[in-house]
Amino acid sequence: MAEAFLSAFFNVVLERMASRQVVNFFRGQKVNNRLLERLGTAMRSASRVLDDAEEKQITSTAVWDWLAELKDAVYKADDFLDAIAYKALRQELKAEDQTFICHMQRFLSFFNLCKKGLGEIEEELKVLLQDLDRLVDRTVALGLISRTGKEPSWPKTPGETSLVDERGVYGRDDDKEAILKLLLSDDANGQSLDASMLSCSTRKLKHLRYLDLSGSDLVTLPEEVSALLNLQTLILQLCYRLASLPDLGNLKQLRRLNLERTRIERLPESLERLINLRYLNIIGTPLKEMPPHIGQLTKLQTLNYFLVGRQSETSIKELGKLRHLRGDLHIRNLQNVVNARDAGEANLKGKKHLDELRFTWDGDTHDPQHVTSTMEKLEPNRNVKDLQIDGYGGIRFPEWVGESSFSKIVSLELSRCTNCTSLPPLGQLASLEVLSIEGFDKVVTVGSEFYGHCTAMKKPFESLKTLSFRGMPDWREWISDKGSREAFPLLEGLSIKECPNLTKALPGHNLPRLTSLIIEGCEQLATPLPRIPRLLSLDVSGCHSLESLPGEIVQMDLEGIEIKDCASLKCVALDLLPKLNSLSIFNCPDLESLCAHERPLNDLTSLHSLSIWGCPKLVSFPKGGLPAPVLTRLELNHCYNLKQLPESMHSLLPSLESLEIRGCLEVELCPEGGFPSTLQSLEIRNCNKLIAGRMQWGLQTLPSLSHFKISWDENVESFPEEMLLPSSLTSLTIYGLEHQKYLDYKGLQHLTSLSTLVISYCSMLKSLPRLHHLTSLTRLEISNCPLIESMLEEGLPSSLSFLRIDSCPMLKSLPRLQHLTSLREFTIWGCPLIESMPEEGLPSSLSTLSIYHCPTLGESCEKEIGKDWPKVSHIPHIRICP
Repeated sequence: MAEAFLSAFFNVVLERMASRQVVNFFRGQKVNNRLLERLGTAMRSASRVLDDAEEKQITSTAVWDWLAELKDAVYKADDFLDAIAYKALRQELKAEDQTFICHMQRFLSFFNLCKKGLGEIEEELKVLLQDLDRLVDRTVALGLISRTGKEPSWPKTPGETSLVDERGVYGRDDDKEAILKLLLSDDANGQSLDASMLSCSTRKLKHLRYLDLSGSDLVTLPEEVSALLNLQTLILQLCYRLASLPDLGNLKQLRRLNLERTRIERLPESLERLINLRYLNIIGTPLKEMPPHIGQLTKLQTLNYFLVGRQSETSIKELGKLRHLRGDLHIRNLQNVVNARDAGEANLKGKKHLDELRFTWDGDTHDPQHVTSTMEKLEPNRNVKDLQIDGYGGIRFPEWVGESSFSKIVSLELSRCTNCTSLPPLGQLASLEVLSIEGFDKVVTVGSEFYGHCTAMKKPFESLKTLSFRGMPDWREWISDKGSREAFPLLEGLSIKECPNLTKALPGHNLPRLTSLIIEGCEQLATPLPRIPRLLSLDVSGCHSLESLPGEIVQMDLEGIEIKDCASLKCVALDLLPKLNSLSIFNCPDLESLCAHERPLNDLTSLHSLSIWGCPKLVSFPKGGLPAPVLTRLELNHCYNLKQLPESMHSLLPSLESLEIRGCLEVELCPEGGFPSTLQSLEIRNCNKLIAGRMQWGLQTLPSLSHFKISWDENVESFPEEMLLPSSLTSLTIYGLEHQKYLDYKGLQHLTSLSTLVISYCSMLKSLPRLHHLTSLTRLEISNCPLIESMLEEGLPSSLSFLRIDSCPMLKSLPRLQHLTSLREFTIWGCPLIESMPEEGLPSSLSTLSIYHCPTLGESCEKEIGKDWPKVSHIPHIRICP
């Protein structure tokens, strides 16, 4: 009987595919029509062998599985056509009612019947095709044959589909009227979806099959939804305010229920009556427990989460009845398993379509033996590809963890296994590519047990590409014996973090493919690595015993090194790193030198980026300078005792484009010859001695300099001086010049290319000069200048498109802005003395006006009633915050 129903359902789906609306939709949207034709061909091919499959499934589990997969594929095709049907309906409604267009744009922001774009439609159709083609191909291997010379045909009953083709439309007028009434109502203003609006409309949508309310601000779902007896898909994801559901037990046809990212803590007990439910998504919900008897949903295929309860009706045994689960499943609250036998009744070993499994113990596990017994019973099917075990409280892992028969596992994550004294034998998992081990507090040694039984024919971890260890406070050594020396032949990335007692990072492996190594928080580690021939990237952080990089590093092709928080590091020898592309050194207080010898460096022909932060003992660069012909970026930060910049920068750094010097208090002079002519961006911050000699920088000779930022100096009173800055400048930021009283007009007048000017935290600045001569200026920001009282009339250039005035508490009025015909965005923040907009009003070009913490001005611009409302009413977007 089940296959007779499936045959009938095939016929319904095939008729829907041939309907005028679906065909016209594909043509009108320029979706590949041949994909639809191929889908029909594949479905007809599969339907011919249904009778034979019905008989053979009794004795063949392979045929039974094939039928289950076919049924799933046909249901997916029907869901796909539902979405197409609604798209077609929306287009027809638009054509029939002109006012619909305006309301649809406002309303569909939260009432979305179908959100898929055309590209997604084609992709989904291709996936459906692949599934069906694969199933049809398997019919030969299964020996399935056609019992009749023709395809069966059944009459279609009204109401089986949400959209049909012919003139005798059943329920269509009522549906259309209800949707139009809802969308065209005055209440549908795009701000909120009222439950009463929805309940009023749902009474008329009696044949609705697909309802997407994702992203709406519903707080409750009206009871009337339970009257949509034909509803098959209900999507409520991203309804962040939705906290409860009504009784849904009458929705016997419901197949898909998506509650992702809602606030629902409990599901209705009536959920057990949704006997056709195949998909239940509760990702990101604060769900406290599963509804009772969820095992009654025997057709369920997708269940992302299962929360184990202590009562029989919510226990892990309920999973045993869900034979068709597939995809991913996260089982949480495993500490609530009362009897290990209950875990066995979940029958995970029999669920061969589960690809991803995650086991989590969320609470205390006081009985390690009980936890181990439970874990033994949770043995999954050998088809699992991704396995995660979190919070396991056993002392050892059961034997199935690491068995070579789990040959399809690609990714394995073990975390918070705080009672385990050794790692499980994982080296014989033939397909394992990603392995993460974290929170094994009691592991002291990683040795031969980790690799499993080694043979000459099989290398341990033969497919592993990424390996990470983290949070193992007692781990002291990593040992390999003779049989494991050839382990990790494909390993590309290795990360070891927060293992403070580890004294040796790597055993004697060859690691022929390793390109990335990260060592972090290993305080006792003095030698981070042996010779690794292909290593390209090295990150070392928090290794306080490390004094220098090992000599083996010269034999490597390292391209990138980052060293951070290594308190004992004294030298990073650039002369040993000829192929280095990028070097970053952060917070190494003992660093004294960048060269292992006194002689000048050889050319660093590959170095593109050099950053040195927080190295107070670094006094100078290597004698003779940095010969780095391709260096484009140099950052020097908080090197408090650095006396000078690298020698001969103009000639030795001919490609330098970006230079940042911050907190280098003792640097006094610009290098002889000045900065390289290629420099495009320059920032000088908190370097009082260097800034004092700014007229010797020679910035006028830098034809490519476009961005300049000067900040945090106590001695500058006037800036910029005449002829200091080049005319090529497009962005100028003046920040934190606490004693600056004047913005020098003469130093700005020739900056005809300047497009951005930012002035901030200049606490002594009282006024601004005229800026109208800056004819390219498009962005002006003035902030945290507490003494500015006014801005000059006609002082702003007409090219300005963005203006921000922020935290100028003494500013009493705004300048005339009417002439700023390009102004698009105007923000004023924290200027409480400003009471009104300029008398002439604001330019018509303005699209966004934001007023924050200006109480009097905000009140005067209040909609309809403010005295300045006529001056701002033409602006599309107005934001006012008292």
